[in-house]
Amino acid sequence: MAFCVLRMLYLALIGVLVLHPAIAFGLNSTASPTPPAVSLDPITFTTADRITFKTFPGDTINRDSRPFKPEHSYQTDDQKYAVFFDPDSLVFDIKNNCFTFDLVVRTTAASGPAWVVSVRGDPVGRFPDALEDVDVKIQPSPLEKASSGKVKIPVHSPEYDEAIEVVKDSDQPFMVVPL
Repeated sequence: MAFCVLRMLYLALIGVLVLHPAIAFGLNSTASPTPPAVSLDPITFTTADRITFKTFPGDTINRDSRPFKPEHSYQTDDQKYAVFFDPDSLVFDIKNNCFTFDLVVRTTAASGPAWVVSVRGDPVGRFPDALEDVDVKIQPSPLEKASSGKVKIPVHSPEYDEAIEVVKDSDQPFMVVPL
């Protein structure tokens, strides 16, 4: 009988550890949720001209610390996430043949954290500067379905030797700089 009671206590403890680690270890259940995995699909212009993207998860931030500008804000198709392209973070790195920028991702709920995701675009080939729709996927956890949507991103190829176009502001999205 004592063995059965001990076994039941053991199984109950294992259940708490596995199913409710916050309770078992006294962790704060209001801690920031794990940042979702964010990925951007490559853009293909021709078989030789394309851009691939690599994402680097950043910090969890206060959802209001980087205000979303409507002209650079997007929602996923299922409306679970809002994505903000931060034009002030856009940098063209000609030495390394890439460009970088930040996306800020947050849930569309009234409260909760936001996450900064740094993105590196690696262009290959020669194509003109453009404002392109890029497919973005947000995977909250391996067990949940990914949310997807589109984000407009200015893209640049250092091999293109015409005028360089730079994001300026919402009224005039590109400024032409002659070479």
